[in-house]
Amino acid sequence: MGKNKIPVIVFLIVVLGLGVGIYLWYSNIEKPKHSWYETYKNDKKEPYDTYVIAEMLEKYFPSKKFNVIRRPLHESLPRNTGNNYIFIGSGMFLDSLSELKLLDYVDRGNNVFLSIPSIPYIIEDTLNLSICKYYYPTNNYSDSVAHLNFYQADFKSNPPYELSYRNMNDTFFYSWSYLIDTCINSAAQPLFYANMNDTLANYMRVSFGKGYFYIHTTPLAFTNVQLLNKRSLEYAEKVFSFLPEGDIYWDEFSKIPIEYKNDDTNNEGGELRWEKSPLYFILSQPALKTAWYLILALVLLFILFRAKRRQRPIPVLIPNTNTSLEFAETIGRIYYLQNDHKKLASQKMKLFLEGIRNRYNIATNTIDDAFILKLTQKSQVQQKELERLFENYKVIENQKSINEESLIIFNQSIDNFYTKAK
Repeated sequence: MGKNKIPVIVFLIVVLGLGVGIYLWYSNIEKPKHSWYETYKNDKKEPYDTYVIAEMLEKYFPSKKFNVIRRPLHESLPRNTGNNYIFIGSGMFLDSLSELKLLDYVDRGNNVFLSIPSIPYIIEDTLNLSICKYYYPTNNYSDSVAHLNFYQADFKSNPPYELSYRNMNDTFFYSWSYLIDTCINSAAQPLFYANMNDTLANYMRVSFGKGYFYIHTTPLAFTNVQLLNKRSLEYAEKVFSFLPEGDIYWDEFSKIPIEYKNDDTNNEGGELRWEKSPLYFILSQPALKTAWYLILALVLLFILFRAKRRQRPIPVLIPNTNTSLEFAETIGRIYYLQNDHKKLASQKMKLFLEGIRNRYNIATNTIDDAFILKLTQKSQVQQKELERLFENYKVIENQKSINEESLIIFNQSIDNFYTKAK
């Protein structure tokens, strides 16, 4: 064995021993007993899952069935009417077939209850919910506590129901979502049931075909940690009392995008199953988990020392392209192919104002001189250019339709803003 190899082996042993010691010390540190992520799973008992509310709804209509959906909606929703579909979560993911199935489900005379911070685009667009030009029918504000109540005298509580966002023993600020009632299209026959802080609507019913959408923007109210409080449980019971009696279809599948497969070998009848990481079993066993991390540490050390003086030149990689506007481009392409230039311009203005709110924290409820001056100061774009941009859009809105040249000019004015804005 060469003389120069002995120090390396000793160093490896020392580093390995140090790594094992640190790992064992870290493993013995007391960790939180619960996960405080908002996962909204009906079969989990973590603080922000929905085990309690699912158990309550399973017995809510004793003579009716409670069904849990774990497959795409176009395969799971029934053909009969008089049923209730329920989704509670922080985000809803549907493929195109499931979107159409859900709309048809309501149109035929069923009910859909959605407790979600923002209304899915397909529902908002199909029902033509928003009548406001510059922003969507939901908004949010930040606070540590929200006070929930009902408009109907029989349901109203004094004091109101208090809702807070907790993580372990502390209360934190939270982004509370609400409905902008002045932006809801009256053609959808909105009926507002509940509010937040007395003035902000957060629960409504809108009609579609022979059925109804029940839209609630505060899913946090139905999580396990909230329903440990009797007052919060009372609030939840009142919210669901507006639903007509019928079979319940609770959607677990649409909460996160998942991969699934039919496997006749491992599942009887080709039943759908959740895909888990190949390391799931190894990481679930303490001994195997320790061995796995030790192997990774040894491999890393081997690569580190073997790569010395042998590393190849690192090639220059082309930066990834920005695809954050892919969705907006897809929607815009649809309008463009339909030659609906005015609607495309309106969609671009909505996205433009949404970007202003997020980037500069400026309210876009009213487009006036004060708004333009404030935007000029924050973006460093000349005031005259901004005035021309909004005046151009005002002309577009007052016309029944616009040609392609007008759309191009309007789009260029928005692009110029992004180029010059700071």
